[in-house]
Amino acid sequence: MSFSICLIGNSHVAAIKQAWTNRAPMVQPDGSVDFLSAGTHMLPALTLEGTLWRAATGPLREKLAYTSGGQEDIELYRYDAFVMMGSGFGLDIPKFTSGYDIASPVREPAGTLTSRASFAAMIASWFENSLAVRLIDTIREVSDKPILMCAAPHMSERVLEDDETLRDQMRYRDPEFLDFVVSCAKAAGADIAAR
Repeated sequence: MSFSICLIGNSHVAAIKQAWTNRAPMVQPDGSVDFLSAGTHMLPALTLEGTLWRAATGPLREKLAYTSGGQEDIELYRYDAFVMMGSGFGLDIPKFTSGYDIASPVREPAGTLTSRASFAAMIASWFENSLAVRLIDTIREVSDKPILMCAAPHMSERVLEDDETLRDQMRYRDPEFLDFVVSCAKAAGADIAAR
């Protein structure tokens, strides 16, 4: 049984492609995996023409051709499944919480206090409006094939130690605050996946 999978996204796809090239894993003889990667700032230049995603700029065409081995446009009808990687979808707690906080009995607030419901709505909106979700919605316009979403990797705790602007913010060491943000992100991701 033949199959064709399209991995698309930002530099996270390029990292997987490099690992794939280095290891050369065995794939079913009649199977194929295409890697299409470009910077998150470039991917909005994909325009849908029928069932073809056309790269509308020269730089985007170059990046897609480089990672795919020559493919500049993406023929969505060719694929049996898609993997959307990174592209603005992932749990970036400092970005989500920049300037906002929830009340805490154990520390002073850092930023504008907002209700838990408002905070959860902001995170849901961030996820819903990510480039990855917008690209998936475009795929869904022409294909009902399975789509696996792979979020950008979670930021290392080392960043909290190395980044002077984050190091002294106690909310990033507050388990109750972090549990709340993570649970909001999980709920938002589950809602998007369900639809």
